[in-house]
Parts: sequence; structure tokens; C-alpha cells
Amino acid sequence: MIEIPKIKGGIEKDNMEFNEVVKKYGDMIYKLAFVYMKNEYDADDIYQEVFIRYLKYKPEFENYEHGKSWFIIVTINVCKSAKTSSWSRHNVSAEGSQIEQMLEQSSKQKKKICILTRSTIKEYLIMN
Repeated sequence: MIEIPKIKGGIEKDNMEFNEVVKKYGDMIYKLAFVYMKNEYDADDIYQEVFIRYLKYKPEFENYEHGKSWFIIVTINVCKSAKTSSWSRHNVSAEGSQIEQMLEQSSKQKKKICILTRSTIKEYLIMN
């Protein structure tokens, strides 16, 4: 087993600080991301990206409120970026009842739908 050296300002201290930040702000970030993105998978991605940015920029917070506002702004910006990305615009959530009905109908008609994108769903709806 590898031991982490106990050096002032070392890895162990950074991990402890990061864990504290996650405990303080993690729930808020996830809830905000979930409300904005409307599904848990995208919210998980946003949550991860926000903490990656935190580790990348290592901002110093004057107090809890300063940290809270930084995380809110970063979370909203990451959500907006995810919503406007080209990947996001060409995909839809697989949670809707319309999609389930389409898959059920297509299996009855012995058609295969491999990838569901907005354009293929529109084509499917127009054809039927």
C-alpha cells in the first residue's frame, strides 16, 4: 500500500480541501444542474465538469457566499454550453413516452431504429 506523504500543503491537504468543497457545494450544484438539464445523466456530467473547472482554476473564496456565487455562475455557464453544443442539439432524451411508443411501433413493423436524433424522430413522425 502506498502512503501519501503528510507534507504541509501536499496532496493530502489538497484532497481534504477538495472534499470539504464538495460537501459544501455539491448538492447545490447537482440540484441546479438537474433543474436546468432536466435529466440525471446530463446533471452528472455538469456536476463533474464544474468540479473539473474548480480544480483547474483553484479559485480562492473570501467566504461561503462568495464560493456559492462562483459555483452557481459556473454551473449555469456549463449548462448553457451543454445545451447549445452541437451534440446536444442532435440528441433527445430517451425517457419520453413518445419515444417508447415509436420503438414499440417500429418493432411491430420490424424496423430498426439505432440512433434516435431529433431529425430521425421528425422524419418518423412525418412518415406515420
